[in-house]
Parts: sequence; structure tokens; C-alpha cells
Amino acid sequence: MDKKKILSIDRMFRYEKIKCERLTNNELVCNNCLFALDDFEDASNTYECKKYLEKPDKVLSGGECIERKDKNQNNFI
Repeated sequence: MDKKKILSIDRMFRYEKIKCERLTNNELVCNNCLFALDDFEDASNTYECKKYLEKPDKVLSGGECIERKDKNQNNFI
């Protein structure tokens, strides 16, 4: 990697407050969703679910999900 790219990445972490931490379903709207995959042992399951091979950026950024179904709700009519 060239020096310019390294400085750019360094600047992002220092000044733009980008974090490098593990994200879990508990921190997302997915925390109680019927379609969420267990991400306790497999961290990659945070980024996918039974509806999405890759969750939308909006969801991963803490936003709402149009496919979300509460697993505690009676989803049968």
C-alpha cells in the first residue's frame, strides 16, 4: 500500500471517528428479528440474514429494515 493511502486511512480513524469494532445484531434493528441469523459464534452472520445475503447499508448503519419481523409477535393470521 502506498504512503498516501496509509495517511488517508490513518486520517479516517483519527478525525472522522471511524471505529474498528465488532458489530452485532444486538446493536441493530435485527436484535429481535425473525430473520436474523445467530451471530454469537459466527460474526459474518451479522451482515446477512434469511432475507438478505448482505444486509443493506441503511440497516448496518443503525437504520430501519423494511423486511423486519419481530420474532415475539404472532406472525400467523
